[in-house]
Amino acid sequence: MAGILKALGRKSSDDVKAKVSLPTLIASLRADPSPSNLEKLCEGVDVLLSPPSPSPSELETLQNLLLERPAAAAGSPAGEPGPSKGDGEEERSPLEMCVGGMPQLEFEKKKSTCATLLNVLSPPPPLPTSFYTLLTTIQNSNAPSCLPLGNLLRHTLSDPPNASTYLESPTFLTVSIMELPLSPNFDVLSDAFSTLKVSFTSPTSSPYLETNYTPFFTSFTHLLTSSNYVTRRFSLQLLSSVLLSRSNFNVMMRYISSLPSLKQIMNLLRDPHPNIQYESFHVFKVFVVNPRKTKEVEEVLRLNKVKLVKFLEGRWKDREGEGNFKGERELVRKTLEEL
Repeated sequence: MAGILKALGRKSSDDVKAKVSLPTLIASLRADPSPSNLEKLCEGVDVLLSPPSPSPSELETLQNLLLERPAAAAGSPAGEPGPSKGDGEEERSPLEMCVGGMPQLEFEKKKSTCATLLNVLSPPPPLPTSFYTLLTTIQNSNAPSCLPLGNLLRHTLSDPPNASTYLESPTFLTVSIMELPLSPNFDVLSDAFSTLKVSFTSPTSSPYLETNYTPFFTSFTHLLTSSNYVTRRFSLQLLSSVLLSRSNFNVMMRYISSLPSLKQIMNLLRDPHPNIQYESFHVFKVFVVNPRKTKEVEEVLRLNKVKLVKFLEGRWKDREGEGNFKGERELVRKTLEEL
């Protein structure tokens, strides 16, 4: 192919790649973090990723260049910020500079830039906490214009250590739980819940939930009690998935042993929206069928069993064809009657 291109007077892809100097493009972006220089860097990365695809070692070198901070070259550990310089722009890695410059780009450029970053991070290398802190902060302060960042974020979370880093980042509870899922914009909150679902299907989520049980569920309560119908519905779906995950057995037992948690779910069963009631049922059933109920949980269920059994009879008939719902509803009803 290279010979044919030369015969036609055109340069081969190898010739084009050889002329791309990533360090020069990075230096230009640091000197002038303008949208044009950010776009030039991404264009250079695209060229380096073009066929023939880089070898694993070449890709690793490319990733390292984009993840390196200026302080690392001066002797500081790679990936760790150096001494503070103003707003911290100087210490950001080129990857973080691309994320930080996202709000300045037009929407289509945001999409193409995120696509470039996603490609160069395939497979995802280990990423520092600062990357996730910056990304979620940019998402929150510029939503919904920075929605393309959601795909990039979820892609990096496919690596379990990165998922752990994200969960432990300082903006996880304050932004990823307390801000984005409460957005009045449907696209923003839907994207936020997509990220949370990916986060909690990672094998690293169980240790996080066990260690941070109280702060997590304290924050999560704000989602369950939100005035936004979509937020309440999505949060109940997520809660059900978390509790029914085998890896979260200890978390589930702690949650369904809690009387305040039971009362909250029982209140959601009374929500005026049938879909909220239905999603609440899939959490409520775990309290009822638990053979090791705490005394206080069993007492509340026993005192309210007549009302609950009556409430469940024939409820959500339009859902009876979905999975095991009909059988689960009958099991919950019988278990309540036998209390």
